[in-house]
Amino acid sequence: MIRKLKFLRGMNIVFEIAIFILAINLIFAPLFPVVAQVFNKNDKSVVLATGVGANEHFTDLPIEGNYLVIPSIGVKREIVEALGISTVHENIWRRNEGSTPPGGGNTVLVAHRYATIGGNRASTFYRLPELVAGEKIYVRYEGIIYIYEINNTFVVLPTQVEIEGPSTTPVLTLYTCTPLWKADHRFVVTAPLQETIL
Repeated sequence: MIRKLKFLRGMNIVFEIAIFILAINLIFAPLFPVVAQVFNKNDKSVVLATGVGANEHFTDLPIEGNYLVIPSIGVKREIVEALGISTVHENIWRRNEGSTPPGGGNTVLVAHRYATIGGNRASTFYRLPELVAGEKIYVRYEGIIYIYEINNTFVVLPTQVEIEGPSTTPVLTLYTCTPLWKADHRFVVTAPLQETIL
């Protein structure tokens, strides 16, 4: 009986430590995306995804619908048309004021950093600030694949709406709130169109 009690006390301590570590991770991980970036650099699925052809990025997605794929940060979500971002949740919102990929000009896509606490961060723009110039972004829109290459990343104030302005050349603009837990600024990625695959 005494052995069982000692064993149960030991297991109780192990569970308490595990719960404590999990709680610390849930509380502090969103505040330190750089730490998450270091660990994610060893993620083989992300590395492999960047080496496949453009069509292969969409093979596990439904044939119908419009999708955004950013292999380097694990984003692979549907682009939705909505009146506001509040109904978008973990998907990608195409700003109605902007263009569309077949329309040329400036196509503006927006997503939350954190749609749900503890949710799938790859399904949002949680890791958007990790993107760098030269990386590829893929959009399948109305059955056509558009390949964009990042040329710039920067931070603006929410009032700097010129990032959504028209463009004479086809460009993709992505943005999300930054820093985490605030809406003080917007992290912006611009990527001119490089190639179209019918």
